Amino acid sequence: MEHFRFRDLFYDLHNYEGDAAYRDILLPSQDQARDIVELLDHYGDIDAKELKLGIGRDEQLNHALLQALYDLYALSRVNDMMLMAFTEGSRGYSHWRGNQFSLDERSEYLTSLGLRLAEQAAFHPFYHEIVEVEQSVDSAEPITLVETIWPCFMLGQLMFSRAGVKVRGGSDYIDKEIAENSTMYWTYNRKNRRTDDLSMGWGSSSQWGTELRRDYVGDSAFYYNVDGKLDVHEPAPQPKNPKFQHEPLPLADRIELVTHRCYIKSEKPDVDILHHYTYDSIYLEKKL
Repeated sequence: MEHFRFRDLFYDLHNYEGDAAYRDILLPSQDQARDIVELLDHYGDIDAKELKLGIGRDEQLNHALLQALYDLYALSRVNDMMLMAFTEGSRGYSHWRGNQFSLDERSEYLTSLGLRLAEQAAFHPFYHEIVEVEQSVDSAEPITLVETIWPCFMLGQLMFSRAGVKVRGGSDYIDKEIAENSTMYWTYNRKNRRTDDLSMGWGSSSQWGTELRRDYVGDSAFYYNVDGKLDVHEPAPQPKNPKFQHEPLPLADRIELVTHRCYIKSEKPDVDILHHYTYDSIYLEKKL
């Protein structure tokens, strides 16, 4: 690849029809991929959460941050292709068979690029994406981690890919049907559920002008979706056109969406959620 881009790597994987995608597609471009991630390494520092896009800010810094988030998003699409090997179903945005990779191959590749494996013994939505639920007969049983299906990877203190997990919990905390099947936002593709991200609906070129969602973990707090525009505690503005005005989404539902990236308990139909309730929300969760 003369001018290496993660978007090209994504298409190479999508169009591949062999049985050794790790060897044939990922390994030949590994050095070039590592060089790009090394240039992005400082965006994994916790202080980088203060770097924000916006009118009136330094144009050069704006461009550098925007390009970094585009590159990381494109790499996340490559990661989504690998994750298709570890779930079943046909509900995803793309039906590529995705059975090319082993867990070891995925871990070796992401580690080689400079991402770090992050293991957490206790369930937390910052680190864990719910794939499967074991519903407890005790409605008051909190959510606990049962099994890790694929591991979590981070760029420094920036979340890159949450671990896919099986959990157990009571109905006061989680509903099996909802948590396993509600739309997963900020996500391009999963075999097992509907997904939605800001690339969808755009053309083959424009879709790559999508930014990676940035979540950071610090010593005292988790910082969710730092590039959002609206604190989750503030009411979302109503559209000027009365035809599109809506009932405010309860705070608990908004927090559920921005932390889990999907509903796990709310019975509201997620297909009716307006984007400003998801993609615009910012949330700071203090550590206990």
